[in-house]
Amino acid sequence: MVAQGSDARVGDVPSGPGLARRWWVTLPCLLAGTLLPVALADAVAVWHNWASRPDATLSRVIADFAPAVALWSGLPLLASLIAVLVTRREVTAWPRLATLAAAPSLVAMAVVGAVSGLSSHLFFLLDVPLAALLGVGGFLLVRLGVRRLVQQPGADTLDTGLDVRIPLHGTDHLLLRHDRLVVVEGTEKWAVSWYDFRTVRVGATSGVEVVATGGRHRMLRVDDASYVVAAIRQRAQWVRRHPRFAKRRDQHRRMHGARGTEAYRRARRPRTSHAPGTGLGPTGLIVLFMTVMPVAAVVLLVAAVNAPSADRPPMVIGVVASVVIGVWAHLRFWRRRAARRYLAAHTDDVH
Repeated sequence: MVAQGSDARVGDVPSGPGLARRWWVTLPCLLAGTLLPVALADAVAVWHNWASRPDATLSRVIADFAPAVALWSGLPLLASLIAVLVTRREVTAWPRLATLAAAPSLVAMAVVGAVSGLSSHLFFLLDVPLAALLGVGGFLLVRLGVRRLVQQPGADTLDTGLDVRIPLHGTDHLLLRHDRLVVVEGTEKWAVSWYDFRTVRVGATSGVEVVATGGRHRMLRVDDASYVVAAIRQRAQWVRRHPRFAKRRDQHRRMHGARGTEAYRRARRPRTSHAPGTGLGPTGLIVLFMTVMPVAAVVLLVAAVNAPSADRPPMVIGVVASVVIGVWAHLRFWRRRAARRYLAAHTDDVH
């Protein structure tokens, strides 16, 4: 037994099945959930366009579609690959990345199916719900693989910086990230950067108390206090082992002041900090789509202008999809920037 309110080491986390066993499940799910919807969507789009053009050979249709498919499928897949590499520790973002990568191909499949169905075979109208099912299926498949890494964390994942999810009480849970600790209690989220984290201990009421700089603290209702405390401490040790951690922590505290601990409210994003080995972070993902999607829209527009009229609809929908995703990325970027400025100017208002 450990005395309540003490800072002594509390319990240990299990070693876990090992990263190799986890990745044997995660990697196939990630690849299949990302590539299969894109490949099936492109194949169905080409097939149905060929079926609606009886005078054209299949090889001709494939040659006509190849440049457009390379753009509306290749560029999003490339952006998604780069995003996964730069956010290699933020695995909880991968299902959304896979969905965004497949979205242009699925939209093109739905449009080609609708056009082919209205012009020749009504059966092809089923491409619209099929595209939606492929998108949902890919998302769920990637999420299934990610759960193998995130859930039931042990020393194998806590010592890597990968996102891990720890159950607290009921539906409440704790998300340990490479740069911060996030508490999710119902619809409320509360987070603290590892640069502002002080300690964690068993509270006086058998809960867990998280202590941060500026005298800030939060009590957590937990079912297994020993496991939660040990997991948080092991992740904190991993972060602090970085040789430049002390220097970056001092820079962070000078920049954000003594009250660097950050609280969440619903629909409000945290202010992110650069942490060891994190890559670009969430803002980097948005910047990637901000830059790649406009380029894709311009290239597709030029291709549509020079293409035969029968091949223009898929290219036009690719332009629209690229513009929509690019506009969404720009809106998210500027909203995040405005939120960071607001939090920097109103740190005392966030509790």
